[in-house]
Amino acid sequence: MPAGTENNSVSLHPFEKARVPCRSFGLIPHAAIVVDGADVIRCFLVPLDHLETIAGGKKTRVFPMSERFLEKCREDPKIRWFELGLMQERWSTLTLSQRRRFGMARSPN
Repeated sequence: MPAGTENNSVSLHPFEKARVPCRSFGLIPHAAIVVDGADVIRCFLVPLDHLETIAGGKKTRVFPMSERFLEKCREDPKIRWFELGLMQERWSTLTLSQRRRFGMARSPN
C-alpha cells in the first residue's frame, strides 16, 4: 500500500477462484488478507463463507481497513489474525517493559 493509505479498503479477488481447488480436496476455503502499513503489518485469515458476510462493496468486494472495522475483526472468533509492529528503536534504548513485550526481556549487555 502506498504511504498514507493504511486506512483504505483492500480489494478482494473473486471468491469462487479459491473455492474450486478447495472443493477438489475437501478443504474449507479461506482468504488471507495481508496489509503492509506504515508501522504495522496486519494479517487476517478468514473463512470465505464468513468473508462474504463481512466484506463490503457490490461490484468489487473490499475488506475495510478502518480502525472500527479492524476492532470488530479482532473480536470475531471466526477470524484468526496477527499484527507485526515495526519499530526503529535500538535494543539499548528500549525499556524493560518494551523488551518484555517484544520477547526480548534479557539485558542487552
